[in-house]
Amino acid sequence: MRQVRICDPSEVLQRLPVWEAWCESRLIDSLSRHPRWLLVLRDGLKHTPYCLEVEADGRTAGLLPLEFVASRLFGRFLVGLPYLNVGGVTTDGPEAATALLDSAVQLADELDVRHLELRHEAEVPHRTLNKTLSSKVHMRLALPDHHDGLWKSFKPGVRNQIRKGEKQEFTVLWGAEERLEDFYAVFSQNMRDLGTPVFGRRLFRAILRHFAGSAEFCVVRAGRRPVAAALLCHGRGVTEVPSASSLREVNSTNANMYLYWQLLQRAV
Repeated sequence: MRQVRICDPSEVLQRLPVWEAWCESRLIDSLSRHPRWLLVLRDGLKHTPYCLEVEADGRTAGLLPLEFVASRLFGRFLVGLPYLNVGGVTTDGPEAATALLDSAVQLADELDVRHLELRHEAEVPHRTLNKTLSSKVHMRLALPDHHDGLWKSFKPGVRNQIRKGEKQEFTVLWGAEERLEDFYAVFSQNMRDLGTPVFGRRLFRAILRHFAGSAEFCVVRAGRRPVAAALLCHGRGVTEVPSASSLREVNSTNANMYLYWQLLQRAV
């Protein structure tokens, strides 16, 4: 028998160890699927966390983490999950997915939101979901056991761009909160140049603290000045880069290509 538990903010922290154990048992590889993001987005963006848990015979059979987003400018939304590229349901089967979506629609009605947004990579059918956005693209690269094999797989033009970056005598620094200011100096300026509202430092600090040992920054400096930087999130054999930037004024140095070569080697 299936039933869905709608966990409100007061219950999320209590149930989190159960959800983490369930995800671990399923060998979920992407850190974006980790239920601890509910706390990250609570602490980092001040959203309100909810999580829907479907149980079958008393055991967890699926999860749907959601954040309630309330903005004076844009309105009220229920999103699974903000900031992340991948979200939505993780289940043992279609029946569990349908049960979770039924409850998500119910919760959206109760919270009186403008829309329910689920960031699925593949369509999860439900009678009430009436709009699909398919213009987003994920870029993934299967990695070899050693970075030499990765280098040999690049086209000559890509290798030349990386070599150009190597000639600039950049310095590469790795770290967590001690690199936050360097990362943010590059990231915030690049977002401003793009005309995009920038996430606050609090979000990245929350990521580092909740995923200590699994999240880190890479910073490329020209002299003492940071010119390119990225956030890496390491899962089970999968590394993701949810945020990365380089300064426009150093585009001719190929600092961005040099940065990504560092990230790829780190992932290997």
